[in-house]
Amino acid sequence: MTLRHDMMPEHYEGDALALGQETFATLPLQPWPQQWQPSTEFPTPQSATKDEFSRIANDGFSFSSETAMYRLGDPSLPVGPYREAFVTTALNNSRLVVSSETGSGKSSQLGLYLLEAGAPRVFITQPRILAARELTERCRQSLGPQYERLAGYLTGNADDSDCDPDARLIYVTEQLLFKMANRGELRPDDIVMNDEAHERTVPTVVLLGLMKELQQTTPGLKLIISSATIDTDRFARYLKDPQTGDSAPVMILPGRTHPIEVRNEDDDVASVVHSYMHQRRNVLAFEPGVARMRVTQAKVQSRKSNHTVHLLYGDQSPADQK
Repeated sequence: MTLRHDMMPEHYEGDALALGQETFATLPLQPWPQQWQPSTEFPTPQSATKDEFSRIANDGFSFSSETAMYRLGDPSLPVGPYREAFVTTALNNSRLVVSSETGSGKSSQLGLYLLEAGAPRVFITQPRILAARELTERCRQSLGPQYERLAGYLTGNADDSDCDPDARLIYVTEQLLFKMANRGELRPDDIVMNDEAHERTVPTVVLLGLMKELQQTTPGLKLIISSATIDTDRFARYLKDPQTGDSAPVMILPGRTHPIEVRNEDDDVASVVHSYMHQRRNVLAFEPGVARMRVTQAKVQSRKSNHTVHLLYGDQSPADQK
């Protein structure tokens, strides 16, 4: 498959715009980074390894000199220059595998790209409710007060869901989307993006199998697999086209990481945390359970530190997690 800059569709092939759904015209246009385009050396994103991608994709000859203008999303994130290539590939294929490195912005941005392109409904799975909630908030900030209702999140708990009936960008837990698919609630023009697929949870594996079956009986239903660390070849073969036998297209996108210093500490967690806090540094510590977290919190605070220790875990209420 060859991606061309002129393949960018005016809008999604479905009936989103025909139904009078929002075009976001009241939001300001933003100049977007130079858009990646195919070159002789690097015709498709899946034709290069990650090392080659980092080298070639940052070569000026691989980008369009034209300035693109869009209303949704954050142009400063690493996925920005690959917006048009992603939208074109996603809307012109029933299945797509996206390997996007940590810090790329894939979880918060790719859904917005599809939304502005006219996709009627985009479901993005998340393995944790906290992630679904925070990503929804991030998208609502981009949509602004007038359109924020178009983003929402759904969980198996009605008290911990926030989704307007008109929502078109929906973050959803894997378990709930599996139930929705089983109940026949997915539409032919829906796009399902299985995010964080590398975690390979039981719901992820079962959902992928169900989605493949649904695509046989629901023409137009699209599936995107995305992850920061994923065996792209294996997933592409698994999602091969049932008619042609061709592997699903793959896109490899860059990310943004920060340097990490590894230190081996002999002291307990509380001592290490207190030491760094004494240096006026923020600390994120992982513990194997709430009980251990409370012990560490008590030890640190008993040392008369001026810093505050906050706990964050899954059973907290949304208000406490914020």
